[in-house]
Amino acid sequence: MALEPYRGHISMLVNDKEGFFDFEFDEAGRVRLIEGPLEVAQAARLRLALWQGGWVLDQTHGVPWFRYVGRKDVTPELIQMQLRAVILRDERIRRVTTLEVTPDNLGRVWFVRFEGETATGEALRSEFSLSRI
Repeated sequence: MALEPYRGHISMLVNDKEGFFDFEFDEAGRVRLIEGPLEVAQAARLRLALWQGGWVLDQTHGVPWFRYVGRKDVTPELIQMQLRAVILRDERIRRVTTLEVTPDNLGRVWFVRFEGETATGEALRSEFSLSRI
């Protein structure tokens, strides 16, 4: 009996509980894996945390944070529009139904919450902070 190869997306679970991204391990010391809507939401979160130009293999990947950091003429609506566009670059995301971005300029942290739908119709939900921006 031959096994069919897995054709979906599966990723290592990454947590950022301490403000830094790191792999998460189970009780046996194995890297935790995720798939489905959780994996899609994690991919969007990591894409939003990446400064555009910061990944040598794709200079367009990420958010052009340099355009927004420290500027008084940048509105929350402009940031939401940019983040929505970055989220929707993933062909696995059909739409974003809710996107809330709350800046904490004093702490240089942005709180992000989004909900949407994957291309397969599954609910997508993520809430996180982007720190050290």
